[in-house]
Amino acid sequence: MPNTTPSTCVGPRGKPRRAYPDRSSADDGASHVLSVYGKRMVPYRCTQCGSWHLCPTDRHTPSYYSNTCSKQVYKSEDAALRRARILEQERGTRLRVYICPYGEGWHLTSSGRAG
Repeated sequence: MPNTTPSTCVGPRGKPRRAYPDRSSADDGASHVLSVYGKRMVPYRCTQCGSWHLCPTDRHTPSYYSNTCSKQVYKSEDAALRRARILEQERGTRLRVYICPYGEGWHLTSSGRAG
């Protein structure tokens, strides 16, 4: 099993996320999970703790924080819609997606209007 570092992040079930110090270690972790458990995982860099974590491929919704809009940006409408569905299931929060007025991608909102 690859080396991991302590994580300050928790997953949807309240357990600490396994943290990897770099992409290579996270790739090794994803390979390990696939070979041992048969589950496909995608490494991603955490915007909260800076470490690398693994995400099941069906939950992976690439995004980044935009300084222009001060919001999370999803690269595609599909990714934003998937994240909205995941958050609704986990938190019961109904969200809708809208296109970024600065052309950076897609955002989520819980309000009746974008912005």
